[in-house]
Order: sequence, then structure tokens, then C-alpha cells
Amino acid sequence: MVPAQRLTSLDLSETLSFLSELVYGPGAGFVTGFLITLLPDLGNPYGAGVWTPYIASIIGLLPIIICYLTRHYLKAFFRK
Repeated sequence: MVPAQRLTSLDLSETLSFLSELVYGPGAGFVTGFLITLLPDLGNPYGAGVWTPYIASIIGLLPIIICYLTRHYLKAFFRK
């Protein structure tokens, strides 16, 4: 995968965390995104890298940020 392509593509982990955020709320989206990223790395025979908690936290925070941004902009859009 080309590094620039990584910025524009969504993996299954991000998609599932966004969907769980839409259905169950931002807390469930964070937990889903965090665990989907963390658990496979812990099961890796080479072990998890030093960066694993940071990447898992970022993927977990994406649904929370998206949730609050969409709520803010949707309220502003419908007020007009």
C-alpha cells in the first residue's frame, strides 16, 4: 500500500467503529475502535509494537470526533 493512499482509505476497523458509533453512541465507537486495533496486535507472534496503544487510541477517538463534529454542524445547518 502506498503511504499516501493510507490517508484516504478506511479499513474494516475504522468502518466498524464508525458504524458502532452511529448505532450505539460515541463510547461504544471508541471501545470498538480501540479493541479492534489492540487485540490483533497483542495476538501477533512478534508482539505488539510500542506504537500500538497510540494507534488504537487514535482509531478509537475518530468516531468520537466525527460524532461531535456532525452534531455541531447539523445543528448549525438546521437552525438556518
